[in-house]
Amino acid sequence: MSRFPARRGLLAGALLLAAAAQMAGTPGAASATGAATGRVVDVVIGEGGLSAPSTLPEGAVTLRVRSTRPAVALLLVRLRTGHSLDVYLRDLVLTSSLDLEERKAASRAVEAAADQFGGAVVTSAAVVACTQVLPHGRYYLVAFEYSSATATPIVREVSVEGFGGRAYPAVDGSIVHRRAGTHTRLEVSGADLPGHGRFRVFNASGGLNEAVFVPVAPGTTEDEVRAVFDALRNGTPPPSMPFRGRPVGLAPLSPGRSAVLHVELPAGPYLLLSHIVDPRTGHPRAYDGAFHLTSLT
Repeated sequence: MSRFPARRGLLAGALLLAAAAQMAGTPGAASATGAATGRVVDVVIGEGGLSAPSTLPEGAVTLRVRSTRPAVALLLVRLRTGHSLDVYLRDLVLTSSLDLEERKAASRAVEAAADQFGGAVVTSAAVVACTQVLPHGRYYLVAFEYSSATATPIVREVSVEGFGGRAYPAVDGSIVHRRAGTHTRLEVSGADLPGHGRFRVFNASGGLNEAVFVPVAPGTTEDEVRAVFDALRNGTPPPSMPFRGRPVGLAPLSPGRSAVLHVELPAGPYLLLSHIVDPRTGHPRAYDGAFHLTSLT
């Protein structure tokens, strides 16, 4: 690979976003998210580990995620029969490999090994929440530092048991991942979305996908975004760098699953994208069109 590799792997592009952060930093801090149906659970990701309950009630649960780290994601996963946690974590890290074929294989393995229920992509300046309806069983909360291709994920086992409410909270809009040939497209309800809002995210694409917001410069166009992604794919310097901060949003959802994303972000232009590595190409899905320019109001 050349000077501009797709190091990001499973979560939002380390190289691309590091460049954005150097140019402008992260936008203003988000405050606590609104109340939701069901139990609200606080999760804190720190330098020393992961703070979260060891049990959750079956039904609707909102994970409200904070971090002292500048860029990290909390994944909520349930391993499928016959797959081990150690192998899943190994493959998760390898989705950030510099080797194209290794990224492809690792991405296929991650999709096959676990059912992914979302979670939160956060920064030290933003609180993000995710509401999910959980059936009983054993799950893992995995804190994955996506700005590093070598950092070991932090894991906490969680047991879902008992009974709870099963309703999702009311939402302000929807985000749908659709399959378009062999690629993914994002459908968003309305031209503008509230910066302090809740969005129902449904993955109808047939592959693993996320939904994260990255602030962009005013006037950014789709052609400009495509030119940046084409350059990154080809290992050449981008003609411009319109990104103005780190990603915030929903961690990966398996195909057929939905969740409600809660954010409190400053108003302005954003790029909504899925930067998950496509197992067929070894490159992030956003490079092939899994993005949508929008404005948060």
